[in-house]
Amino acid sequence: MKRKARRLQYAGVIVLLLFAVLYTKEEITLAGNESSRFGVIQALGEQGVFHIERTNFASTVDRVEWNGHVYSDKPLPLSSAAAVVHGTVHRLTGINFSENRMLAIYLINLLFSGGCNILLFLWMFRLLRRTCRGRIEVKWLLALAMCLSTWLLTYSVIFNNHTPAALAVLGLVIALEKYRRRPTFRAAACAAAAAGAAGALDIPLGFFCGIAAAAGIALESPARQRLRPELTVFAVGGGIAAGIVLLNHIAYGTILPLYIAGGVVRAAAALGDDAGLLV
Repeated sequence: MKRKARRLQYAGVIVLLLFAVLYTKEEITLAGNESSRFGVIQALGEQGVFHIERTNFASTVDRVEWNGHVYSDKPLPLSSAAAVVHGTVHRLTGINFSENRMLAIYLINLLFSGGCNILLFLWMFRLLRRTCRGRIEVKWLLALAMCLSTWLLTYSVIFNNHTPAALAVLGLVIALEKYRRRPTFRAAACAAAAAGAAGALDIPLGFFCGIAAAAGIALESPARQRLRPELTVFAVGGGIAAGIVLLNHIAYGTILPLYIAGGVVRAAAALGDDAGLLV
């Protein structure tokens, strides 16, 4: 049975990997939030700064002016993580958004959204195998169908926060299920980390995932042993929140996101000679 499960697992990964390689977009869509995130990736990965006025994506509609610079108004964690990857590739290979625009966009989309979609399949397949009865082929099809459904399939070929957010929610479900089977501080910490990751990707989602993590750990803990697991959840979640606040301060000089801190939202001015590249 384990050998069969392994073969099915490999088959699912191959299907999704082929889809990702063949259909991942090499250009941004018309969505402003996508171009805004790519502005941060280029600025931080190639220039070592967070302001995006000297990038190919400076005319994005999701832009905020603050202290004489133009910034993305999207939360920074996802774009910053992608910028670290792009910066590494840029230093090793010289690939950049000015000379290799389509290749750079393709690689980011493939590594992040395509990679998240494959992890979604692997995690869901293992969760179904452990928690559900029935034929393993049915579980495989259910896990694969989740990733090949319209919503996730569409979002797994572009750079966005929805696909990794779905992965974070699934990670929370898995961590809580593990805590139910065997209450450990590690499982509690994983649940808090998943909720924190969801919050880093989408603040309202993180709020509800945080409540789910704290409530789930409390309900599955013996009455006399709830304090320490709950403290673990709050410590890990608080640490992630502190990291996001610190990132905002490094980027902007304020701990608040710019759309809360009072940055000026203003449409891009004349685009100049690079108008054909700016989106």
